[in-house]
Amino acid sequence: MSFPTSKPDLSGVYSDNTPQETTHPGIHNTLNEELDAVIDKVGIDSSADTTTHDYKLSGVTGTDKAASITGTETLTGKTLTSPKINENVAVTATATELNIMDGVTATAAELNIMDGVTATAAELNIMDGVTATATELNIMDGVTATTAELNITDGGDTTYKTLATTVAARAYLNNTMENIPNTTFIKVLLDTESHDYGNNFSSYKFTAPVSGLYDIKWKITFVGSSVIANKTYYAYLYKNGTVISREFKHSALVEALSVEGADEFVLTAADYLELYVYLKVGVNTVDVAGGSTYTFLSARLVGV
Repeated sequence: MSFPTSKPDLSGVYSDNTPQETTHPGIHNTLNEELDAVIDKVGIDSSADTTTHDYKLSGVTGTDKAASITGTETLTGKTLTSPKINENVAVTATATELNIMDGVTATAAELNIMDGVTATAAELNIMDGVTATATELNIMDGVTATTAELNITDGGDTTYKTLATTVAARAYLNNTMENIPNTTFIKVLLDTESHDYGNNFSSYKFTAPVSGLYDIKWKITFVGSSVIANKTYYAYLYKNGTVISREFKHSALVEALSVEGADEFVLTAADYLELYVYLKVGVNTVDVAGGSTYTFLSARLVGV
């Protein structure tokens, strides 16, 4: 028996040549063996033998035919497990996820903009439900703000911004600074914090963590017993080493004197503020009073 590994040679059975099996029974034996091999290969109806054609083609019914490798066929109701399309990468998206693309009118060039996006699925899902138009979203084209800067406007709109971060700090002079030199700019050593949301006050100065509008208040109090009457006392506010505001008072009596100021300033991220004292009193014996309520500088982010 040669089938199914090779085609059987039956020439001797159907010709005048002398067959290998020279007897009539021998011819029948040869045919029976080859027929049995064909039956084993084709299989019976509903065959459970996984090597038979009947088993392998059991899903092909009616006028259907088996799908070919290179032909063009329509597959209906088929489940593809880990399919690969044009490359050796399995498609893991579900039909539901792929159906989201149904009706998408973006061009290939527009979709290619997404190539290289590093946002996670969770981050992209933030866009789910966004009602902005393409024109409104295109306003973001070319924006150079950092993530931290954009997060400040979380929940805001174009007319009013709800700050998503708190920037508020207040520091004061803890111990009295004695014998301030006359006509000399002296930095006030604001060494103790009342509060500092964001940790932006250090080394006697406040540093803006983000760009925006800040509400600034400052005050310097001079110890009453050291004040010289009929003299001028100044409180200077510095930004990045340069004066941006000053307040002053003229003393009438020998008593405690406070010079204070308040204003709003637009600061750029990394701008820093410092408080300086300056005297025109003719002596070097005036003292700046320490204490939370006497000498301080405060800063609070109020808008962007």
